[in-house]
This record gives sequence, C-alpha cells and structure tokens, in this order.
Amino acid sequence: MAVRFDPFDIGSAFAFVHNEWHACHSEHYLTLRGHSERELMLATEEIRRLHQDHSQEYAITGRRLADFLTSVEAEEFLLKQRISDGECTGIRPSRLFLIRSMQLAVQRR
Repeated sequence: MAVRFDPFDIGSAFAFVHNEWHACHSEHYLTLRGHSERELMLATEEIRRLHQDHSQEYAITGRRLADFLTSVEAEEFLLKQRISDGECTGIRPSRLFLIRSMQLAVQRR
C-alpha cells in the first residue's frame, strides 16, 4: 500500500487503497494538524532531552507528543521553526495538487 504525507501537516496522511487515495488522520489530529515534520523532529528531540536522566528508556507516544506540542514550553521552543515553515507556505503545493500528483505516480508504476 502506498502512503504519503504532507511534511507541513503531520496530522494527516494519504493511503492508496483500491485504486483511490484516502485521507487518514491521526487520533491526535486536532493537536498535530498544522505542525510540520521538522517541528515533530525537534519536539521529539526535546522530549528525549527532558527525559534523558530517567534510568529506563522513555517511549515517545502520540499522546506524549500531542501533550508536549500543546505545552507552553513547546510553543516557545518551536516558534522559530514555525516562522521558518510559514515562510515556505507560499511555495507549498495545495493538498489537491498533492493528491493528484500521488495518483499519477501510482498510475505510472
């Protein structure tokens, strides 16, 4: 199954099922929507850093990530990346364009 995602919206993905693209949303969609892939990576690194002194492995779950993204610490930490991502939205293709280009890519296979 082919799966694609929008690097500027980690709350959504698209799956190619039965010759059609279907939008899929995270169980934490309302929190994750509008956050970029880069923000996700930075948030994950920060969560790991905050919990590095724990004696055991700290699993980063969707719930923990969503909780962090809604915190004041995350807002301050990710503000610079959000500004950078916002500067890129003018050149970002529309969601409809992304879906059509994914359909063409699958048809070429």
